[in-house]
Amino acid sequence: MHITKKILLLCLLLLAGSAWADLHLSLTQGVRGATPIAVQDFDGADQDSKLISSVLRRDLNNSGRFAAEQFGEQATQAQLRSSKMTYAVSGAVNCIADSCTVHVVLDSLYSSQGASLLDLNYTANKSDLTSLTHTIGDAVYKQLTGHRGIFNTRIAYVVVQNTSKLPSYNLVVADYDGANPHILLHSLWPIMSPAWSPDGSSVAYVSFEGNRSAIYLQDLATGSRQKLLAAPGINAAPAFSPDGSQIALVESVSGNPKIYLYSLNIYHLTKVLLKS
Repeated sequence: MHITKKILLLCLLLLAGSAWADLHLSLTQGVRGATPIAVQDFDGADQDSKLISSVLRRDLNNSGRFAAEQFGEQATQAQLRSSKMTYAVSGAVNCIADSCTVHVVLDSLYSSQGASLLDLNYTANKSDLTSLTHTIGDAVYKQLTGHRGIFNTRIAYVVVQNTSKLPSYNLVVADYDGANPHILLHSLWPIMSPAWSPDGSSVAYVSFEGNRSAIYLQDLATGSRQKLLAAPGINAAPAFSPDGSQIALVESVSGNPKIYLYSLNIYHLTKVLLKS
């Protein structure tokens, strides 16, 4: 989740305007010498196969590590090599009603061993094909780089809307690329500093409801939220420990702002350490 936290620091957006706007992330520069990889059209129903191949191609390109190109499902390895591709992803999708099975194969086009690098099977609801494709992208990325992918992670950010004399604030969560945005909280009070729990199940943030800063924890699945801290003065910058058992934050209850570390246990805070 540390990569996601870095992204969050870049995504505290103040977007003025009278209409809701999706967040779009655009990759402008990648790794020099990005590895060419062919993403072939998946065999199966046109709409479902095109969705998987297009999302997978976009994920790999967004990483900056790969230059993914589209090829037809009938393209041979000789044809892909002649197009200077190094790897190829192919597969098939079969959907019966709302249930889909997806077969994915990753091949090295210059391997003498003959075995595929990945040969995976998945099942998912049709409505979850985009999320499943992010999972496939993560598997391909890890196989070829040795590092965990971020395609199936999410970002949190704040949108400010000037729809009247007073602005309103939306705390939004979305896929890593800004797709599928969901408003977690709508408020007339400022919201700032969203921070993910390590398991991705909740978000901590600062809200200024009643003109007083307080730190809240909100569950993504249920939408329920709990006020964690509303001490006099500043309450700011929540950040979770890697195991999620503690949360660090800034308080000024003693006068000057200081960093405190709290033990977090079922939405109950216990102060355990003070750092000057």
